[in-house]
Amino acid sequence: ANGDIYVSAIIVDSTGWQRWVVWKSSDNGATFSKADHFVPYEEGESYAWSMVAKNNDLYVCGSAWELNSPNRVDWLIRKTTNGGATWSTSDLIQSFNPPY
Repeated sequence: ANGDIYVSAIIVDSTGWQRWVVWKSSDNGATFSKADHFVPYEEGESYAWSMVAKNNDLYVCGSAWELNSPNRVDWLIRKTTNGGATWSTSDLIQSFNPPY
């Protein structure tokens, strides 16, 4: 949004869990800062799968799971309307017994 560059990635945090992160650059990619570090569960993982920008809003689609709920996967969309300063979860679908 607004000419900024956004990149999603999955990092391994200090506890060993994989977490989704969105990085933002406002200087044509010279430097990046963390715009969103999504940790829905202390013991679980989250993955950003895709991003799209529309009307200066940015949407990130992904999934998450919790160690204590192994038969459930959360599919969700995170949204920012202010360049990544704040984020909200705009959609959440919980899938039980996923087919994998």
